[in-house]
Amino acid sequence: MNLKKYRQIIILLVALVAAYYIANWREVVYLLPGSDYVTRTQAEKKIDEVLGYVDRYYVDSVDWQKSARGAIDGLLKTLDPHSVYFSLEEVKQNEENFSGKYQGIGIQFDILDGYITVIAVIPGSPSERVGLQAGDQIVKINGENAKGLTTSQVPKKLKGRPGTEVTVTIKRPGVKKTFDVTIVRDEIPIFTVNTHFMLDDSTGYVWLNRFASTTADELEDALRDLEDKGLRRLILDLRDNGGGFLRQAVQVTAKFIAGHRKVVSTRGRLARFDEDFYTDDFGMTRARNYPLILLIDHGTASAAEIVAGAIQDYDRGLIVGTNSFGKGLVQNEFELDDGSRVRLTVSKYYTPSGRLIQRPFKGKSISDYYKQAFEDT
Repeated sequence: MNLKKYRQIIILLVALVAAYYIANWREVVYLLPGSDYVTRTQAEKKIDEVLGYVDRYYVDSVDWQKSARGAIDGLLKTLDPHSVYFSLEEVKQNEENFSGKYQGIGIQFDILDGYITVIAVIPGSPSERVGLQAGDQIVKINGENAKGLTTSQVPKKLKGRPGTEVTVTIKRPGVKKTFDVTIVRDEIPIFTVNTHFMLDDSTGYVWLNRFASTTADELEDALRDLEDKGLRRLILDLRDNGGGFLRQAVQVTAKFIAGHRKVVSTRGRLARFDEDFYTDDFGMTRARNYPLILLIDHGTASAAEIVAGAIQDYDRGLIVGTNSFGKGLVQNEFELDDGSRVRLTVSKYYTPSGRLIQRPFKGKSISDYYKQAFEDT
């Protein structure tokens, strides 16, 4: 064999080896000394091994439903604070929160570090009347320890017929001692425009408490009512607005920014989740040009921040208040075979100028992540 042909064979072999390692780089990285990289296949194998040992040797019978829930919750907590799992019962509760009405105390909550944590207080609700605030933790319900309750168990404790009472023990950030509050349950209508009125003969005020499926229509009705009364400048209150549907945020923004203007971009690991949303994406709308002030606070999040970000980037209005929450992760819900769902982060929000809304969360506990959102900086 001559030298030229020998070199060609060597080059071919090197190319084949390189192609193999490139195609299987995940496994190669895992095999490197000191590497902790594990592929999905290897992770599944490890989990299956553990399940097998538990099934064969654990001392007592196993509640597999509870175990599965714990495993799913544990997995999602390693990703980000907003990827969560919902049981079938919790799915129904979430749908209820964005339509219709229910009987209870009027809060949106999450379980953080085992405690019921108030995320938002529904305006006009019994909880608002007694002074509950976002960030409050409910540590007892009617004198019983509430730590460890699941998101499906909490409504059973707090909901009830109008006129009945429930006493909750509150732990509030910045307050040393816990305190009791007695709340009289009531019917909670789910409106997204909490109130609207004229402050004087030319200044209107609208308070949006969330972005549900009817928000754009409700706001349009409120604006037209105020315009009939002489509205020439507007204060739009987005304080304690925890967000909601992205489409509604785009439609609300379009009421104040005319033409074909970008409202928000989403970017993810997969190209199919990369989208740009414009003011005219959901049909032409009447865009107002009167002076605009947006009120925000630490509880202004997600879809509400999309609106505020676009208004700010286009210098369309004045933003007044504290720092907003900083939730810029986009979740899609995926339904499982039993009707439960996984709400999984698939992309990130960016304002028209390219600003990322999301606050840093890596290396923080979920409790610290939420606590820091309500701190002044």
